[in-house]
Amino acid sequence: MRPAAALVAPYDTPATRSFNREPLRWSTLALGPPPPRDWAISHWLGMGHVTLLAGKGGIGKTLIAQQVGSALALGRPFVDEIPRPRKVLMWAAEDDHDEIWRRQVNIAAHFGVELGAFAPNFIVESFADRDCTLMDCDGGGRLLQAPMLEELEQQIADYLAEVVILDNAARLFGGKENDRHQVTRFMAALNAAARAGTVEGETPPAILLLAHPGRAVGAEYSGSSAWENSARSRMFLTDRPPDAPPDDDDAEPTGEMRYLARRKANYCARDMRSFTYENGVLVPQEPAGAPGGLVGAMTDGRDDRIVLDAFRHLTNGLAQQPTDGETSPNFLPKLIMQWKLNEGRQRRDLAGAMRRLMTDGKLKREVIGKYGSNRAPRFGLVLGPDADA
Repeated sequence: MRPAAALVAPYDTPATRSFNREPLRWSTLALGPPPPRDWAISHWLGMGHVTLLAGKGGIGKTLIAQQVGSALALGRPFVDEIPRPRKVLMWAAEDDHDEIWRRQVNIAAHFGVELGAFAPNFIVESFADRDCTLMDCDGGGRLLQAPMLEELEQQIADYLAEVVILDNAARLFGGKENDRHQVTRFMAALNAAARAGTVEGETPPAILLLAHPGRAVGAEYSGSSAWENSARSRMFLTDRPPDAPPDDDDAEPTGEMRYLARRKANYCARDMRSFTYENGVLVPQEPAGAPGGLVGAMTDGRDDRIVLDAFRHLTNGLAQQPTDGETSPNFLPKLIMQWKLNEGRQRRDLAGAMRRLMTDGKLKREVIGKYGSNRAPRFGLVLGPDADA
């Protein structure tokens, strides 16, 4: 087990010259390619860093986190592909022992397994009536390491945890949530604890940190922007479709629908999944990954038709110029959702159809003009010669 990084030590620790310098060795790295990025859940939960999951109270964050931990422990697809089973450690700071138990019974029924199936890989501990503060402030407002940070590090090592779910930030962080430096230091401390509890040479665990949104209407997390900036990715769980206007945070969640949006992703595109609440669990509307067989082909064909029809309407009737650039305001699936031409399909379905159509030559990326400021070429989508095939 590696020693914890110096950055998680209390401020009042005397300064020393013991810092271990580890610059990248370019000559050694040049001998081969870097390792591929490791995912606990493909494109949603990456190994070795913190992912933030935010959502208002009562929306189902703990439930979906417990389902994520269960799916990872079993190696079952959930949200997206899970390449292999993982050992998961979950600290549940809001729900007591029996509530977690009741919820897990429903989750086990959903996956068609007995409770004992989770025993090897899913370790859940309730802190509903115990302190689990990892970092706190002293009387002078300085952020200090709390004893529980060392306990977290030790549990990661003892359980050989590969994924750590922490519910939630309000119970774990005793500093000032609007203080950029304190928030950044706390997030770095989580990564340091994960690395310290990892066997040398192994990828550090993925950390899924749950949090509440801010008080302002439309806010998706509470406190400094450092919460988002320090996390490599952020998910947002809501009961409103992505194209709906923001609601009041005080409003109770409504209906049976939930939407999990990947709002920030450093290593992949944004995405969204939708769920219905059934029998005590959140059930994906469609299985992770594209459906196969005849049903899959029919679904793909319908989506392709929706995208092509919408493209023609956008360009001919609405004078829009769609693009395949995911960060552009004219991203084709975004425009289709914005103008409500999606016929009930979700943005990820439309994005998949757009990529298929480009592969098939029915949509093409071409230069459609130049930008006025620097005369650089401007790219957009146009219909290909096979669009009517």
